[in-house]
Amino acid sequence: MSASTQNQALAALLFLYPTVLGGDVGNLEAVIRARKRQRFPVVLTEGEVRAVLHHLDGAEALVAQLLYGGGLRLMEALRLRI
Repeated sequence: MSASTQNQALAALLFLYPTVLGGDVGNLEAVIRARKRQRFPVVLTEGEVRAVLHHLDGAEALVAQLLYGGGLRLMEALRLRI
C-alpha cells in the first residue's frame, strides 16, 4: 500500500470516529504517518550518452539520436515517416 493511501485511510478514520460515530479515537500519539519514498531521477552524463550512442548503428542509432537530441518520446520516434 502506498504512503498516500495509508495517510488517506488514517485521515478517514480520524474523521469517521468523532464526526460520524460520535466516539473518541483515543490517544494517537504512537501512530506513525507513512512517508513517501524519495526517488531520484536517473540521468546519464554527456559522456555516458556518447558511449551508448557510439555502440549503436543503423536504425537503432538513428532512433536513439532522435530520442536524445530531439527530445522525442519512443513511440513518436518509431512512428516517424520519411
